[in-house]
Amino acid sequence: MKIGVVGFGMVGGAVARGFRKKGFEVFVNDIDEKKKEEAKKLGFEVLELEELVKRCDFIFVCVPTPCKDDGSCDVSIVESVFKKIVNIQVEEEKIIVIKSTVIPGTIDKLKEELKGNYKLVFNPEFLREKYAVEDFLKPWLGYIIVSGYDEAVDKVAELYKDFGAPTIKTKPKVAEMVKYVSNYFHATKISFANEVGLICKKLGINPNEVMNIIKIESFGGYYLDPTKGPFGGSCLPKDTDALLALCREIGFKPYLLEAVKKVNEIMKGEK
Repeated sequence: MKIGVVGFGMVGGAVARGFRKKGFEVFVNDIDEKKKEEAKKLGFEVLELEELVKRCDFIFVCVPTPCKDDGSCDVSIVESVFKKIVNIQVEEEKIIVIKSTVIPGTIDKLKEELKGNYKLVFNPEFLREKYAVEDFLKPWLGYIIVSGYDEAVDKVAELYKDFGAPTIKTKPKVAEMVKYVSNYFHATKISFANEVGLICKKLGINPNEVMNIIKIESFGGYYLDPTKGPFGGSCLPKDTDALLALCREIGFKPYLLEAVKKVNEIMKGEK
């Protein structure tokens, strides 16, 4: 079973290294020369996109989805890579697996452009940047989501049979939303812990003593640390902004989500 990984950033690097550790033959593609060199140093064979597609059974698309100026999710890189892939003529079935974070409805839109021997699956990532490879090999949230509309879902789920976590199969729109809601929840936990820290500081109380007790009964204690400071990295800020933009688009005012972002901005000034 051969796996191709398009995009060797944090997510793609974890996917490539993780599947290789599980015994799969893995090939890499990226347009960034530095990332190509990084992949080569780690022992991966770097291929041009057409050769990678023709040699691999599964093509994992792990390219960035940055925010636009208005905060909304920019899926243009995903769309561009997807179109390039499906325009490559292949004789055998190929399964395109989107790992990039995309707004609800993106996979359905891409599915309309499928042609030839290609199948499409959405398999969102839930990786902490500091522990990306470890989280890929041992899903820290306790589950793996695989979504789509045909038997390709089962084939992708089979890749994860030895990862020690149950596979949840669902519709793409549900999976796309779960990814955003997950990061929204993590961002909320961080802002909650930070605000508790500010209150405790005013009262002369050690916030760690408070939150260490809260963690005992709270799900996802990793983010309930009042000393971590504001949330940053590449995922929580952009996904929070993208969800805010989506709410504006549908005419909904998300008071809590706006407050989560506001608390985070306050914490940046407390550093």
